[in-house]
Amino acid sequence: AIFKDLAAAADKWIGMGVAGLRLDAVIWIYQKNTTANVAFLKQWYDSCNTLWKANGGQGDFYMVGEAWCDNAEEMAPYYEGLPSNFNFYYWYTLKDRIGKGKGDDFATTLVSFQKQFRKYRSDFIDAIKLSNHDEDRAAEDLGRSLAKEKLAAAVLLTSPGKPYIYQGEELGYWGSKGKGDEY
Repeated sequence: AIFKDLAAAADKWIGMGVAGLRLDAVIWIYQKNTTANVAFLKQWYDSCNTLWKANGGQGDFYMVGEAWCDNAEEMAPYYEGLPSNFNFYYWYTLKDRIGKGKGDDFATTLVSFQKQFRKYRSDFIDAIKLSNHDEDRAAEDLGRSLAKEKLAAAVLLTSPGKPYIYQGEELGYWGSKGKGDEY
């Protein structure tokens, strides 16, 4: 019943021409049961993609999931279910390297993430990002340093993958989740 309800909701939007969806907290569909979550997501994505193509959609339907796990290795199986997932580990790595002022292993670290993801989907789309609504804002994490914020943005926008920018990040908004990011 849940699958039918979700599919019906997605079908409505696909019927109106929406070409993709963002899914929040996908690891909690079946309470962190990766196998069950991935099977559910694959069934749902395939259903959406089939309808998208039947309605004359060009290419594949886009669906990105927020599969926030402890590390990239735990998140990688979610690529069996979805073509794209937010890469939290990208930001953690970038933030760390900017903080240290040394990024000589940044590219090789990104390649290691990609190798893990490719094991589950050869045509994966790496959804790279800085912060999101569940985290302290990037500007806060970077000490509100304009130079570091610009560096993070430049690296994000020139790295392989599909970059995402959290609302206000492009303006240098800062704030921590401890106080609520609305402040």
